[in-house]
Amino acid sequence: MDAASCCRVFSTQRCRFPLRRLAAPPRPFGTESGGLAAPSISKRRSRGPVMAAKKAAEGESRSRLALVSVPLAFSRSDVGFGRVLDEESVRICMKQEDGKYKNTVDLPKTAFGLRANSVVREPELQKLWEENQVLKRVSERNTGATFVLHDGPPYANGDLHMGHALNKILKDIINRYKLLQNHKVSFVPGWDCHGLPIELKGKSIIQKDFCKCSHSFLKSMDKETLSALTPIKLRQKAAKFAKATVDAQMKSFKRFGVWADWDNPYLTLSPEYEAAQLEVFGQMVMKGYIYRGRKPVHWSPSSRTALAEAELEYSENHISRSIYAAFKIANQSKPGLLDEFLPNVRLVIWTTTPWTIPANAAVAVNPELAYAVVEVQPVLKSESASGGKQRKVGSILNSGNKLFVIVASDLVSTLETKWGVKLVVQKSFPGSALEHCRYIHPVNDNECSVVLGGDYITTESGTGLVHTAPGHGQEDYQTGLKYGLPIISPVDDDGNFTAEAGQFSGLSVLGEGNAAVVKYLDEHHSLILEESYKHKYPYDWRSKEPTIFRATEQWFASVDGFRNAAMDAIRQVTWVPSQGENRIVAMTSSRSDWCISRQRTWGVPIPVFYHVDSQEPLITEETIEHIKDIVSKKGSDAWWYMTTEELLPDKYRDKASEYRSSWAAVLSKRDGLNFPADIYLEGSDQHRGWFQSSLLTSIATTGKAPYRSVITHGFVLDEKGFKMSKSLGNVVDPEKMIVGGKNQKEEPGYGADVLRLWVSSVDYAGDVLIGPQILRQMSDMYRKLRGTMRFLLANLHDWNPENYVSYNDLPKIDKYALFQLENVVASMKDSYENYQFYKIYQMLQRFAIVDLSNFYFDVAKDRLYVGGRVSFTRKSCQTVLRAHLLYLVRAIAPIMPHLAEDVWQNLPFQYTLQDGTPAKFVFDLKWPEKNEEWLSVPKDDVDFLSVILELRSEVNKILENARAGKLIGSSLDAKVYLHTESTETVSKLKELSSASNDADALHRLFITSQVEVLPSLNEETISSVSYTGKFSDPRTGDVWIGVTRADGAKCLRKTRRRPRRRHRRVLPSGGTVGGDGVLLRRGANLRGRLAVSSVPQTPRFIDLLHEAPLSGHREPRSVVGGTLYCILLASFAAVTISAPWIFRIVPHMIPFLPPLLCSANVILLVLTGVFQQYWVHQVRKVRLQGYYDFSQKLKHIARLPFATIAYGEKWKTDLFDLLCKIYNLHCFDAFNHGLAASFTYTIDFFAAKLHQCRIAIVVEVACAGCFMSLYIWHIHKYNSMDGRPDILRSLYSALQPSSTLEDRRYFDGRLSDQQMALLQYQRENIHYLSEEVLRLQECLSKYQRTDAGISPQVDLAHLLASRDQELRALTAEMNQVHSELQLARGLIDEKDSEIQRIRVSNNQYIEENDRLRAILGEWSARAAKLERALEAERVSNIELRKNIAKFKGHLYKEQET
Repeated sequence: MDAASCCRVFSTQRCRFPLRRLAAPPRPFGTESGGLAAPSISKRRSRGPVMAAKKAAEGESRSRLALVSVPLAFSRSDVGFGRVLDEESVRICMKQEDGKYKNTVDLPKTAFGLRANSVVREPELQKLWEENQVLKRVSERNTGATFVLHDGPPYANGDLHMGHALNKILKDIINRYKLLQNHKVSFVPGWDCHGLPIELKGKSIIQKDFCKCSHSFLKSMDKETLSALTPIKLRQKAAKFAKATVDAQMKSFKRFGVWADWDNPYLTLSPEYEAAQLEVFGQMVMKGYIYRGRKPVHWSPSSRTALAEAELEYSENHISRSIYAAFKIANQSKPGLLDEFLPNVRLVIWTTTPWTIPANAAVAVNPELAYAVVEVQPVLKSESASGGKQRKVGSILNSGNKLFVIVASDLVSTLETKWGVKLVVQKSFPGSALEHCRYIHPVNDNECSVVLGGDYITTESGTGLVHTAPGHGQEDYQTGLKYGLPIISPVDDDGNFTAEAGQFSGLSVLGEGNAAVVKYLDEHHSLILEESYKHKYPYDWRSKEPTIFRATEQWFASVDGFRNAAMDAIRQVTWVPSQGENRIVAMTSSRSDWCISRQRTWGVPIPVFYHVDSQEPLITEETIEHIKDIVSKKGSDAWWYMTTEELLPDKYRDKASEYRSSWAAVLSKRDGLNFPADIYLEGSDQHRGWFQSSLLTSIATTGKAPYRSVITHGFVLDEKGFKMSKSLGNVVDPEKMIVGGKNQKEEPGYGADVLRLWVSSVDYAGDVLIGPQILRQMSDMYRKLRGTMRFLLANLHDWNPENYVSYNDLPKIDKYALFQLENVVASMKDSYENYQFYKIYQMLQRFAIVDLSNFYFDVAKDRLYVGGRVSFTRKSCQTVLRAHLLYLVRAIAPIMPHLAEDVWQNLPFQYTLQDGTPAKFVFDLKWPEKNEEWLSVPKDDVDFLSVILELRSEVNKILENARAGKLIGSSLDAKVYLHTESTETVSKLKELSSASNDADALHRLFITSQVEVLPSLNEETISSVSYTGKFSDPRTGDVWIGVTRADGAKCLRKTRRRPRRRHRRVLPSGGTVGGDGVLLRRGANLRGRLAVSSVPQTPRFIDLLHEAPLSGHREPRSVVGGTLYCILLASFAAVTISAPWIFRIVPHMIPFLPPLLCSANVILLVLTGVFQQYWVHQVRKVRLQGYYDFSQKLKHIARLPFATIAYGEKWKTDLFDLLCKIYNLHCFDAFNHGLAASFTYTIDFFAAKLHQCRIAIVVEVACAGCFMSLYIWHIHKYNSMDGRPDILRSLYSALQPSSTLEDRRYFDGRLSDQQMALLQYQRENIHYLSEEVLRLQECLSKYQRTDAGISPQVDLAHLLASRDQELRALTAEMNQVHSELQLARGLIDEKDSEIQRIRVSNNQYIEENDRLRAILGEWSARAAKLERALEAERVSNIELRKNIAKFKGHLYKEQET
């Protein structure tokens, strides 16, 4: 087996350590993976805030490393090939009390989590706002003008959809921004509780109630049964349903984070609202705008009510049965016009509503068009057009009779092709010649007249002759008024023919009635052709069923009386987007009279009474006022349950009206609101709905528009651009999107702020898209933004106002950051003012996430973490971070209030308002004022720093290439060379390179160890640099960039490489400290000492020695504690020896001398124990330095003083007890001889025995002193040692399993400095490597034998090198994949840009289309005026002709006379 095969066998074994770098530091506990650090493609330092600081769990086993804190500012990108002693190794296991670098690394700290946990946290914040009434308190405290955004009432007929969410969140963003602008904001939410949908819901509830009683009864219920229900019961059910829906929708709106006066909403069913509607109605009546008439209106047979234009939906796919019908002429208008063609000449009309033929009253022609009498000549069937299922030829063409028809001359060829016949023109004449011709009605055989119509008669389709039924068409109605035609409409409320239609009575006009009329015409030889016709047709927007035109008695509001005033008011309103003005202008200019009555039970009654006999309406100011007073007190239900005596005497009344005047019921009636409102904001469909109805009622009664600005948004579609439908399964439920569905993996809960962020990201001027993929992108954006805010909070954990650095003292990079911040916030303000929230989203994405995280935060980490807590650079950086935090939290508050409030509640310092009170909530703040000082950065500095940022991006690319080529492990291992021919650029670059302020230094901006600006560039320099690049900019010229490995050794604390200095201080341990106080590794000396060992000097082993963490870090141990203890022992011994002479002065104290000495000995024992803890600490330090054997000796010696004192104390205690027993016995005998004898005996006894106790104490003190002297001598010996630690000798002796190493494995739950962590990690790596080597040796010995049968020696260095080469190849492949991924992302960005451009173009086309429509509307209005003028002129001409005819008649009679 060859070496490569060995490597393959080796790679298949389970290896528990990364072979790429034996000295790689361990990954800290609490990070994403519990194992060893995984390789990463890129090892740039973290470009954004990441994980939160964590503490080690209490109660962990002593064998696990206890972490005080985990760094916030590193990510997986910090771990990789070559990064050994970087940020992590500085941070791992640092304890405040111990370590070389204690209190020198200021890690971020905050309780603000990276994960929002929005499903739980957002309701908590909403409850906090509600309990403290933040909206009310802030609005009342603000001193600015009142801002009113009038809420358009949504229908209270079901659950909310994404369109509701878009609408309400847009309104809330505006209101919250106005709060920050010091406005008083009062947002009153509203609901439309009237209308057909809710009435139908009420009926369905009644059906369910009946269903509970009898299932069979429910089946028997039909429309008549439902109609027979009492109105008051139906109204009660509808009102109950509407109120329940309002409560449900209100709860959902609150969950969206919408602030409003939820306790006092306006409902259209409330008595005060209904009374306000009646008041507006009365004012319009008194001004003459309201009238009752019989005219055709849009009628919905499915809903059995009249509809306004705003209640229609036009289907583009409606298919009608169109017919060409022939009406026989009975009498010509002028003698000789049609004499030769009678009686076989007919008028041919075309209609898409055959069911209106029974109501025909005339045939209209255009007087300006040319008409012809053509002969119909049948052709062979093979030559004629085929019929088919969608086309049927009438029987009149197959009758064989001679047939002449009158059609427009321009349509002869078209009709010839369509009918499949030969048409021969016999005679031509103008349309005016046909006026007053008489024809026979095809159904009732009455004679009807030919009339002159208007411009609606064209040659674009049909025959040029129009079937006119004044009861079923608007143009027909106008023509009928002109000629006094009867208004016939034989259709009932259900869309069925009435008895007036004769034989068609009872048939549905949209169904079998339509077919019956066609069949009748064909049977009576009046049908030429029937075919299907696809066209645009109005549908009921509620029932989604087709409507009809039907003449009924309705109440109308005449728009002509105030149309011009409305047009003028429209031009004074601000429309967002601007094309909205064009749309409403076109609609208002061409709008007909407004039908305000509805044939419904659920609504506001029209206060009109009718005379019983004459049916004349009674509507006066007094009657309207009377009804309004009743309704304001009892509600509109009073119209149904009060008697006629209590109202007015009448038995007939119209049932409900529908006109929206919420401005009168809300804006003019409520305190704190203004009329007109500042803003109306609804969907674009409300141009013909609420916007227009509010405008017309307001203009009619007050003469001005009810709003100053109108904002419209598009519809919400799925992420593919399709309309949301349950059948398609593409509906996005806002509630599920916020809290999540049943399956949290497939339907996770993103929270309200992510939904609000989506609202801010879309250009709502057009239709917007949403779907799972878009929501995931929004969630990722939210998470990054939250990480940015977390970084700001965490690095201000120790902020003190005294740390504030004045602007003039800030470094240039900090001034530039504030300059950028001020510009961004100013741009955000402009976008808020113009309601362009998508631009704010883009600025947040670019500034807060890209510019801050990828640049400023990145270069600021060293200043914040290792710059020193009281250093100027850290204070200046914190000053800038504080400004960013206070500005950004206000900038995002209107869009993401929950995130902003969560940030504010975790603010590490107290922010005081101008009045001296603390800001408890984020909306206590005001929008930041413009700071001119921050904008005072010289333009040259701004331009040059922006160039440096672009140059930095190019440098990063070259650093990535160098990293991929294994030249460097991280950017801090690199040195950057710059060269340019521009003298000015060189001067500025050198100024930054040698900046006195470390924050502005180029190497800080590039995050490298060194940057050198080359005065010249030659071939030798270029050839010596492996990785080069070029940066070009007109402001700097071409800049050559080169990257090499940095000079010098790496700082263990800051990870930056520094060149060695001449003035170094030699440490007793053999390490050195540079002139700037940076600890340097003495790797060369270590390698020199280890070169004499038997370890093979392979490249991999050299790396092990070079990265050995303990070679130059040994610190001398202090002997002060031991010396003090020896002094204490000497003092105690002196007191013990001189005790008898001291106490002889007071003889009566001699009996107490032994107990006192024993007590003093106990105190000595306690002090010895205290000192022993100190010695154990010293021993632990020695052990941590790697001198395990020596520390074992010191540990045993340190225990001896305490053991000696303890055993001595025990011996004296036993001796004292024995003495006491003897004393008591002899003292009892002496007491019998008298007190004097007893006292004498006591003195003699204790005096005789005292010297024994004193001798024992002196002996134990002497022993303890000897042991302590031995300990002090060993400490001196340790301090003077210059050899390498015995642990390292065992680790690096030979790569074989070591029992000594296993014996020396020790664990300490208190281990906390980086040396011990790295030592532990390397020991385990060596152990696992040894196991793998043994396994490999067994494999080799099994499969490969020499002739002598001896196993070959393993070339470990070759194996490791092969393994490293394999890993390098994998890394190169990973880098390639990363490059491809970056390329793909770039392509995606390009596609996104292209889509955005297309959307912009589309919006421009829409705007142009709307503009053209507006122009067309204006020209149509002008044409209508001209037409009316022409019509008046024609009438006068007719009168003139009649007068001339009369005059001629008189003249003729006179001549005859």
